[in-house]
Amino acid sequence: MQNVLPETGFVRAAQLLGNPKANPPIPPILPIKKTTLWKWVADGKLPKPIRLSKGVTVWRASDIRDFLANAKPDDDDLDQALRDLDADQALRDLDADLAGRRKGRR
Repeated sequence: MQNVLPETGFVRAAQLLGNPKANPPIPPILPIKKTTLWKWVADGKLPKPIRLSKGVTVWRASDIRDFLANAKPDDDDLDQALRDLDADQALRDLDADLAGRRKGRR
């Protein structure tokens, strides 16, 4: 399942980063961790979010679309994020495989 970025409106950090523990798992739109997300905002690499209230921070979907359209393929940060995502997925696959094997023994 792919996490689809809406055409219009707003997205929250949880939508951008995904949640592999959700049922069903939510895949990330941006293959980065939460700390990287906020570092990119502080560095001006990612658009600044809009604070709707004390606990609600969002990004315009159009701003994220523009960011993705203009992302440079040779960007070291993005390359590292993609490598991290692949490693995380490999670990989740391994955990799922081990859990499946344990269930089979019972």
